[in-house]
Formats: sequence, structure tokens, C-alpha cells
Amino acid sequence: MSKDPPKSIPIEDPSRMVTSSNASLLGKSVQQHRLRVAAGAVVLLALLAGIIGTSIGMMRATRAEKAAKEEAEKVTEFLKALFKISDPSEARGRTVTAREILDIGAARIPIELKDQPRIQTDLMDTMGNVYISLGLYRQAAPLLEQALEIRRELYGNENEEVSFSLNNLGNLKLHLGDYPGAEQMYRESLTMRRELPAEDKQEEASILNNLATALIEQGKLTEGEQLYRESLDMYRELLGENHLDVAMLENNLALFLSEKGDFVEAEELHRTSLATRRSQLGEEHPYVGESLNNLGLLLYRMNKYKEAEPLLKEALEVNRNVLGEDHPRTHAVLRQIVNLYEIWGKHSKAEEYRALLPK
Repeated sequence: MSKDPPKSIPIEDPSRMVTSSNASLLGKSVQQHRLRVAAGAVVLLALLAGIIGTSIGMMRATRAEKAAKEEAEKVTEFLKALFKISDPSEARGRTVTAREILDIGAARIPIELKDQPRIQTDLMDTMGNVYISLGLYRQAAPLLEQALEIRRELYGNENEEVSFSLNNLGNLKLHLGDYPGAEQMYRESLTMRRELPAEDKQEEASILNNLATALIEQGKLTEGEQLYRESLDMYRELLGENHLDVAMLENNLALFLSEKGDFVEAEELHRTSLATRRSQLGEEHPYVGESLNNLGLLLYRMNKYKEAEPLLKEALEVNRNVLGEDHPRTHAVLRQIVNLYEIWGKHSKAEEYRALLPK
């Protein structure tokens, strides 16, 4: 058996649905679900998908209060009509799934909201990202592409809305493994945002993080690392040290440094990220499980098996309690523990945990 420890497992995180095909790089986007729709739409779509674990923002504060209220009412009306499909009198005894409601809603947006382009594009963004969350990239693409097209027609090429759409499409391309395409979208989005008069540094930092991922996936490691660090510094300055978005970026940079072989700094970042997540989220949370797993794997790679063991076991328990015994993340951590015991020479313990894996 090879003595090389495995790379970090890909654990999808609901707050950042961009994930890498490279197993060593976990969910890279802080921005993914910072979508701008009314609170009513947020709640309904979160329930509809059943997989969005972070709040989707209300309409941007830059919109006038009256306009935001009117838009919120229109969004609520649209979603009320959409969810009537599941009413027994409408369904006529047939069970209507959340996926069917999502598909019907996506089909209705271009028709029923064609005279409300701002609302239309906000909902296209939202539903497009829900599709991404479900791994339905083919269904996400036309929604996100239409949102970009409409926004370009409305606002031209120098606008915050257009920048958001470019970032969303970059995220989709990253999921699809089209890293050059993702890089192109992110660079255009970043350039546009930096030229806007009302510059939003947090959004800029998010795009930098996403662009760094696309670059690293293409082997452009020096620039990718530089952008990760730039993004992390910006987030620390904007949000402070003990913030979940900062912890996420620390996690991303630590994973990259681990692959690079810079284990000392990677360990420091993983420990800081884990501490923040524990303090903000408590012990029973997928983010905490992710950080425990990543730190355990790093120590494993450093041949610190005795230190890695309790971390991986704790990650396993968190995943069991939060996600369940049959979740892919739970199985992935189980496999890591099996590998740890095998390389450590504790074969009976390896067999004990291997027996827990699905046949």
C-alpha cells in the first residue's frame, strides 16, 4: 500500500456552492448565495430547495425603500402563485415535488416577469444558484445567461448588476470544470467592480477569492496564492478576525498551502479557522466538521497520526449527528480514518471502521 496520505476530501458546503474538481480544494466562494431578492422569496426558495444553509440577502440597500417594497410585493405574488401548484385543489391528488415547483417557476420567470426585468433577473439568479446547489448545471445555465443578457441590455457594461451576473456565471463554469471560462468571467466582473463609483470592497474580495480558485485549477499557482492572500487580507480588514467569511478564506488558503507543502502556515490557518467556526457555530455544524477533517488530514500528511486521529473521529461524529450515517461526507471521513489506521499500521482498527462503510 502506498504510504502517501490521501488528499483532502471534497466536502460541499451549503454556504458556498462553488466546489473544485480537485479534491484538495474545498468550496471556494463566499459570494455564492448573497443574492438580492425579497425576504419572502428567500424563505420560500430555501424551503423549496431544502439545501440552502445560509441566508439569502434582502434587496440591496442602494434601492429606494419604496421601490424595494414594491418589488418585494411582486416577488411574493409570483411565489404565492407558484406554490399554489402544490395545493390539493390544484394538484388533483398528485404529489408535487419541490423539484417540479422549481422547474415550473424557472419556466414562468421569462414570461410572467418580462415587464419587471429587475425582479426577473434577481429570481433568475436565485433559481440558477438553487439548480447549481442541486448539481443541475444544465438547468442553471440558461437562467444565469439570460440574467446577464438582460442586465447588459438594461445597464450596459459598467454596472453592479452585470458584475454580479458575471460572477455567477464564473461560478457555474467553475463547477463545470471550465476553468479558463471561469477566469474570464471573474476577471471581467472584477474589472467592472473596480471601476464602479460606489466600490464594494467585500464583493471585490469575494470575486478575488473565486478568481484565485480558477487560476489555481489551471496551475497558475503564484498568482492564485497572491489573490487568495489579497482576498483574505481584505476580509480581515472589513470584517475582523472572528468572522465566518474570514474563516472560510483561511480554510481555502490553508488547503492550497497544504498542497504546496507549506504545512506550518497551513496548520496555523486551519486551527484559526476551526476556532472561529466553533465559537460562531457551536460544535454541531457542517463547517466545524469540515475544519476538523481538514486539520486532521493535514496532520496526517505531516505524519502526526496520534494528533490526527481524534480530529478525524470528531469530524466523523459531527457529520453523523448533523448529516446522518448515510451521507457521502460521513462516508468520506470514514474512508479517511480507515486510511489513517492502515498507514499507521493499526490494521484491526482500520477493519473496524471499514466495516461501517456501505458495501
